Amino acid sequence: MTTRRASDAPGQDGSGSEPPDDAGGSVRPGLGHVAAAALVFFASAAVLVVELVALRLLAPYLGLTLETNTLVIGIALAAIALGSWAGGRAADRIDPRDALAPLLGVSAIAAAAMPFVVRAVGMIGDAGLTLLAAAATIMIPGALLSAVTPMVTKLSLTSLSATGSVVGKLSGIGTAGSIVGTVITGFILISAVPVTGIMIGLGVALLAAAAIVLAGLRRPQSPPGGRASGAWRCWRRSAPAR
Repeated sequence: MTTRRASDAPGQDGSGSEPPDDAGGSVRPGLGHVAAAALVFFASAAVLVVELVALRLLAPYLGLTLETNTLVIGIALAAIALGSWAGGRAADRIDPRDALAPLLGVSAIAAAAMPFVVRAVGMIGDAGLTLLAAAATIMIPGALLSAVTPMVTKLSLTSLSATGSVVGKLSGIGTAGSIVGTVITGFILISAVPVTGIMIGLGVALLAAAAIVLAGLRRPQSPPGGRASGAWRCWRRSAPAR
């Protein structure tokens, strides 16, 4: 009786190749180490941008109090927990390559709409409705962006022996992104750019990231021995086999 090793799993035979998706021999690309790190870093930073801008948006309607801060932080943490849990479950059921671009794209729309929704509801003068609107505008982009990390982690794993290294590395990169997002937003953006401009700019950046991911992950890889462009080799650099 022979024992099947993790490296013998389909698509992970150690040869660096991927199973063909069609009869033509094309294969769907993986995600390079640099691209994976950049996605996790950017998505984590964006969550904190949303959280801090929400505090500023709610100040005229609910006040900048300890209670308001606590509510916003709690909602943001709930969004991160929900997104991480749901994203991890989804990554085991669907191909993460099909989910990354939609996650970024929908979160872009939600982030850009945030200041308009909160202000429109805040004009009604009902604190409860304003809080509900803020909760929704934090929860939706926060959960979607938090689902990016488990999706990227699934794409980055090549064997069980490297699980700890991959998860730990991406977790650290995500935390670093959160720190950078907090510092840049709190010390630079909020004092220099209107909150509407911040959120629209974030939405544009997320849409651009979605377009790049869609183009990079949907383009078939050249068959073995085929030629690829320089840009494509850059995207595929050090990409794990899947």
